[in-house]
Amino acid sequence: MEEISKHLCNTFALLIAFFSVCSMLILLTMAVECLLSIGYPYVYNRQVTRRRALMSHISIYVFSLLFCVMPLVGFGDYKQYQPGTWCFINLHDSSPQNKAFSLLYAALLTLAILAVVICNVVVIINLSKMYRLTRSHTICSIRSQGITQSSYHPEELDHLALLVLMTLSFLICSVPVTVRVYGGAFSSHKCVPWDEEQRDLSAIRFLSVNPIVNPWVFIIFRTSLFRKQVHKLFAKLCMSRASWTTESAPVSCRMHGTDLETAATPCASNGIHLEVTSTGGK
Repeated sequence: MEEISKHLCNTFALLIAFFSVCSMLILLTMAVECLLSIGYPYVYNRQVTRRRALMSHISIYVFSLLFCVMPLVGFGDYKQYQPGTWCFINLHDSSPQNKAFSLLYAALLTLAILAVVICNVVVIINLSKMYRLTRSHTICSIRSQGITQSSYHPEELDHLALLVLMTLSFLICSVPVTVRVYGGAFSSHKCVPWDEEQRDLSAIRFLSVNPIVNPWVFIIFRTSLFRKQVHKLFAKLCMSRASWTTESAPVSCRMHGTDLETAATPCASNGIHLEVTSTGGK
């Protein structure tokens, strides 16, 4: 009976670790894909294909499975936490191999968090530049051709907003267990106190929520009602500066004597449109 309980505990811990690593790596892949599609469209169109996307997902699943199986072959350890209903990586093991595995897991989470945040920041910067260029073209067109429709990038905005929401849920669910892993690895306690183990258990519960929340975030965000609300919020932010911009920008357009021409380049996989603006003298 005890042997069956041990196998069940290991399976439960392996599943939690597997889905947490998979979610983390898939989110990182989405962030890199968004960065390439918006910041480097030529490289994206040439290098990102359906076959490579499929291979990257298969690689993520294989790597996650091999990584999470390591405690079952002696590198690392899965532990049952009180009151006995949760199993996860042993965060307070003094054995060098088990401590190395827990630190490796925490380092993987930390690097993924930093990489996703950096990619999102770069994407936001690129989208801001694209919006400023498109707004300059739109404002000049309003004066010269009577165009009244504001221009922004709904596809890019949808993709970025979804990525930001999934990143926030990933941060909220993953940071506590990362902090607990580092704290447990460098702790001086030979016997883990009850309150410390309860904090570990709370962090593990947060981590287990992430694979459940992220699919729901994706499903809810893809509904038309939610996306309309995001677009309305973005439109209000744009309109708050419209009165100042429409008065000042046409003067600068006439002073520079330039025509703004915009060409849209679609990306292959996700339909993102990139604005490339060029200027030429009259």
